[in-house]
Amino acid sequence: MCPVQPQPAGGGQVSTPPSLPYASRADSGDIEFVHQCEGYTDTRVLPTGPDGWTWTDENSIHPSIHCLGCGTHGHWTAGRWVPA
Repeated sequence: MCPVQPQPAGGGQVSTPPSLPYASRADSGDIEFVHQCEGYTDTRVLPTGPDGWTWTDENSIHPSIHCLGCGTHGHWTAGRWVPA
């Protein structure tokens, strides 16, 4: 299982490296999601729109996210990783 630490999400520039995992708004408007586990860092830009992910509020993403490295599946809710 991946080590998980809560980290607030939101838009804007990050001046210091955030704790992992984290989610933020990319310049394109899509969602940048970074999750680290078992020697693997899953860094992805999740597309937004009708067939992609959406911010349901300032700190929550829908639908769920599946880690490509360890297989962990969960939700980014209220700025925290919540295992499914």
